[in-house]
Amino acid sequence: MDIKCVVLPDSFTSIGYIVKSIVFPLVVAILGYIAVNRLGEWKDRKNTSILGIAIIDTLIEEVQTGLRIYKETYERATAAGPIPTGPIATGIPPKSSWDNGMNTIPDKVLLRIIAASRNVEPASFPLVQIRSHCKNYFDIITTNFELAAQDQFSRERLKSVLDPSIEHGLMKGTENVLKMLNQAKDVLADNSKKCFPD
Repeated sequence: MDIKCVVLPDSFTSIGYIVKSIVFPLVVAILGYIAVNRLGEWKDRKNTSILGIAIIDTLIEEVQTGLRIYKETYERATAAGPIPTGPIATGIPPKSSWDNGMNTIPDKVLLRIIAASRNVEPASFPLVQIRSHCKNYFDIITTNFELAAQDQFSRERLKSVLDPSIEHGLMKGTENVLKMLNQAKDVLADNSKKCFPD
């Protein structure tokens, strides 16, 4: 009885063969998968930042117009002399972008603002609270102005509502919302330019 031993070539039994044929391709595949997913995520973050800039630009335009109306109306209400004929208010602050569908900052944009502003000192209101302060402006400040403006010949009412020296008045609140929106836009613009956005 002859016993024959089968001897495997060294390449089958060596660790090098296992690493070359199994481990290395597996590691490359995993790293490639992670890299592709990360690149997609970074691209999505950049695009969300760009979308946020467009949304905030619209809000800034409406808040700036509202602030201009408040200032002009306050000047008319505090002017010396007879009461002007016609309405003292120089217009109604726009809020159509807020009222016609937006009503809030979208979740993805809010998450980008929060992530990109972790180490940013607030210019006025904290950027984390951008939703509530935008809602306060568009739903409360503009409504209070509209109610005061309906009483068109009441100088005293408009002066008291718009007085810029009142810390929590309509004028100061509007200025602070505008500062917050400009800062959020700047944070998103910086984030959209990064190679690896927050």
